[in-house]
Amino acid sequence: MQGLLHISTLFFDVVGQQRGQGLLWIPVWLALGVGLYFSLPFEPPLALSLTIAFVVFSFWSVLVSIWQHSDRFYKRNILFLLFVLSIITGGFSLAKIRTEMVKAPILSKKMKAADIEGTIYKLERMEQGVRFWITDLKIEDLEIEETPHLVRLTFRGDEEGYHIGDRISLLAGLNPPSPPVLPNGFDFQRHVFFKQIGAVGFIYYAPKIDYERREQGKPFWQNLSLGILREKIEARLYEVLPEHQAAIMSALSIGEKRAIPEDDLVAMREAGLAHLLAISGLHIGLVSGFIFFVARFAMALFPSFAVRHPIKKYAALIALAGAFFYMAVAGATIPTQRAMLMTGIIFLAVLLDRQAISLRLVAVAAFVILAFFPEALISASFHLSFAAVIGLVAFYDVARPYVSSFYQQANWPKRFMLYFLGVVITSVVASIATAPFTIYHFGQAPTYGILSNLVAVPLMAFVIMPVAVIGFILMPLGVDAPFFWIAGIGIDQVVEVAHFSHKLPDAVYYAGGWSLKGLISMVFGALILSLCKGKMRALSLPLFLLSFILINQQNQYTILTSSNFDLIGIRINNDLCVNTRRKERFTRQNWEEHFAHSSEQIHRWPREGVGACEMQCGLHGCRIEYQGVNIAFPYEKHAAREDCEWADILVSRFSAPPNCQVPHIFDYGSMRDNGAHFITLNEGKIVVQTINASRGQRPWTR
Repeated sequence: MQGLLHISTLFFDVVGQQRGQGLLWIPVWLALGVGLYFSLPFEPPLALSLTIAFVVFSFWSVLVSIWQHSDRFYKRNILFLLFVLSIITGGFSLAKIRTEMVKAPILSKKMKAADIEGTIYKLERMEQGVRFWITDLKIEDLEIEETPHLVRLTFRGDEEGYHIGDRISLLAGLNPPSPPVLPNGFDFQRHVFFKQIGAVGFIYYAPKIDYERREQGKPFWQNLSLGILREKIEARLYEVLPEHQAAIMSALSIGEKRAIPEDDLVAMREAGLAHLLAISGLHIGLVSGFIFFVARFAMALFPSFAVRHPIKKYAALIALAGAFFYMAVAGATIPTQRAMLMTGIIFLAVLLDRQAISLRLVAVAAFVILAFFPEALISASFHLSFAAVIGLVAFYDVARPYVSSFYQQANWPKRFMLYFLGVVITSVVASIATAPFTIYHFGQAPTYGILSNLVAVPLMAFVIMPVAVIGFILMPLGVDAPFFWIAGIGIDQVVEVAHFSHKLPDAVYYAGGWSLKGLISMVFGALILSLCKGKMRALSLPLFLLSFILINQQNQYTILTSSNFDLIGIRINNDLCVNTRRKERFTRQNWEEHFAHSSEQIHRWPREGVGACEMQCGLHGCRIEYQGVNIAFPYEKHAAREDCEWADILVSRFSAPPNCQVPHIFDYGSMRDNGAHFITLNEGKIVVQTINASRGQRPWTR
């Protein structure tokens, strides 16, 4: 009895230490509801979603009004659980509402050539060619109710002469958005669904511009649109800078990085510097901080004004306006919105004389983004952005007393050393916090990322962004070129660091695919460690241990196919053998990353004879016996008839013969109904997983 009393006392003591931490968990509970919605294999009715959320919230509200003065333990727990449940159901309903709001027609079948008329909504300069986002569409052979709101088309030609708002006509090949290439992989269909893109494709010939409509002039509001402003900024950058510098400066200023040379982009990614190209907290913080200090310094030059007015608060307002303008011009991506929300709250804290940076600030930013854009929860940018910020804020919450004490007693050399040490520690903490998400989403992590950031981040902070801000301010006057020239030198140095790091031995750690369950366990362990106080943090340890067990339980498929069966692969002895290297390259590359295979582990099926994966191939197909199972890959229909008498598994993009007695047939019919197939052989046991079955029937699945 005394032991039970001791345990209960210890439990209440640990729970009591969490007072004041509830606000930090609200976005987590909201995320649980959003995650539950996206994990369903079917689409729930809107009325049911809203009704459940309303009933739970109403029940909680009624009990609060009845029990608000009660101090009974069980009543407080019931209220708490109902409150958590109301937030979860609220997140579920918000995700459903968002889906209904963005729902738009999606192309149902491939169109090899279609006459299209539409208005240019957005232009993306690419390394080779340009990408058109076209709206207000008229598409040949499609009724109005079947016509997508937006299509994204690539043109391998010159982008000169086209402007946002132009009415154009063109001939293009259109495709429905493609499904994932792996179960639980990146879902391109879902990604473009929330952007209201109903088709993607390519343009055959240079689009024709309706010059009569252009001569009539654009509406006044359209001339002031952010799209036009971004277009003019990009054109000016390419006018005053070499192409490779202008491409990176465009990424830093307006968020367009499609034109960055592929070798530079790969080097930046594998050197751990890709975050410098995505406008996020670093960029918003540098821009707003520079504006804040310049504005405050300028006002301090007039003593009579500075004495009579709170110039610090005036500078905060100016910096806030500058940061908001930067976010709008940059396209307001999820990391940019998160950074803007946090920057806004920081400057609001300056205006109210309160502490600026805290985990509560991060929680508010996460809640707002999930409330308005629930789909952000399943994006890599959301994961990486908030992982880095939560890790840094939680770390510096603990380290702040020691840092402040050292800083106040230090002279200038020691303060400079403290800054350098801060850059090192920040890079280490951010790299550790984001590493699990980097590996989960991309299957790899940079080995020398910390060292690369030690050089590149100061260049970005003290050279590139400050002079770029001055350049953009002076751009309307036409005297911006010298400042962008200086920024270009800094960009070249960053790119040089990336290439140097990229070429070092073992520059990239290839981890392969991680299981989603393992990642979720690790995330909750990290949240408990960051958001809880006292002994409650010890609960993170078993979650971390569980995550390491689950991570290695990712399914290691034996036979893989693309959605149209053009690409088929089989894994034998940790090698991947594929039927072609020409088709479905993107799919094959994803398979390679998932299994962490090097180029030496990828083989093409032999034309004849026995190949690397011990496959017996001929003119009409391939066969292999693996784990006592006969597997056939016929190339032609008549070859399948012979395989029907031998095989236990038959994989073919043609329809199998009507009387084929093979136990497991994966042919045209199963491809049409289920998409890509993933077959696992484990000691003779056959497990089949398909893309369509893993996703279910949702508004974005086709």
